[in-house]
Amino acid sequence: MRVSTRARYGLRVLVSLVRLGGRGRFVSTRHLARREGVSVKYLERVLGLLRKAGIVETQEGRGGGVRLCRDVGNISVADVVCAVDGKWSVVDCLKEGCPRQGVCPTRQVWRRLNDVAWTTLVETRLSQLL
Repeated sequence: MRVSTRARYGLRVLVSLVRLGGRGRFVSTRHLARREGVSVKYLERVLGLLRKAGIVETQEGRGGGVRLCRDVGNISVADVVCAVDGKWSVVDCLKEGCPRQGVCPTRQVWRRLNDVAWTTLVETRLSQLL
């Protein structure tokens, strides 16, 4: 069970964005990248995915950057993970198409673990990480 680097950076950058005042004003992408120790190019890819999901908005040019589109209480960790990685599961065999789906003796364990993990991601809000 691994959360991707992209998801971890996405969440960290959102926390930094809020702390830097990015709820109402644009924060420089370069500043965020430097603060989080990630390249601007990589951060722009992550922010592009978050933008497509309606979590942030970007503006180019002087005074531009990135800011949140939604209230911090309305953004869950699951929103961020899904935005950058799609639907995530603790093991690949829980996804559709597993040939052993009907006969696997361990599937129930992985399903319960997956449900607990997703419940945690869905219930944890960005506002709780500040």
